[in-house]
Amino acid sequence: MKDLIFVGKKKNTNRDMLEMLTEVFQIDIVEPTAESVRKRIQIETPALILLALGNDSAEDSRIMNLLNKDFINIPVVTLGTEYETIPFNRYYESSQFAKAVAPIENRQLLDICCSMAGMEVEFDVGGKKHILVVDDNALTLRNIKGMLSDKYSVAVAVSAVQAFMSIGRKKPDLILLDYAMPVTDGKQIFEMLKADVEFAKIPVVFLTSVADEKVVVELLSLKPAGYFLKPVKQKKLLETIETII
Repeated sequence: MKDLIFVGKKKNTNRDMLEMLTEVFQIDIVEPTAESVRKRIQIETPALILLALGNDSAEDSRIMNLLNKDFINIPVVTLGTEYETIPFNRYYESSQFAKAVAPIENRQLLDICCSMAGMEVEFDVGGKKHILVVDDNALTLRNIKGMLSDKYSVAVAVSAVQAFMSIGRKKPDLILLDYAMPVTDGKQIFEMLKADVEFAKIPVVFLTSVADEKVVVELLSLKPAGYFLKPVKQKKLLETIETII
């Protein structure tokens, strides 16, 4: 299990919420002060920090500044009301930070935390077509999941390893695949899928942030079911998926 630091008052913690998170995280509760957070991180770097806002606005600001300045490689999810998140809107422009706006269902919070920590998250809803989204950018995964989850069952993966683990557990009806990824890129994943008799017929739609003609020609030469330039537009994405599956 990956480590998650929950920053908040112990007496105010939501027991049901923490029980849900312990399904996939090892949780350590830390008092909501910048000094306590710094000391805990120095002992061992966590995979994620979940910061409960509203304890002390000045201290919340110090914690956010600390994380943004000294620990930029640690993803952070803040949990608070829309009003409580307003002072920190500039932080959410960075992929390091995401906000969970209360009131929020525990399952939704788990979804956000897993995505930010780079963990595979599956949303298996009976009767719905199943889509796997593969991208090394957690923000992209969250956005696309949000566009699709009302209509489809969605799984996400941040790497080739996670993608094939997900496919092995539940064969998707369609794969949205980032073309440019570290270690094993989209082209390699696509070729591995096509080389496997069991998975060869799964339609694949590439995602790319590069509009360069050479890149587009290269990915189209692989004959995918389609491609999208990022950031993806929800209406067009849904329309395209409908024509494929």
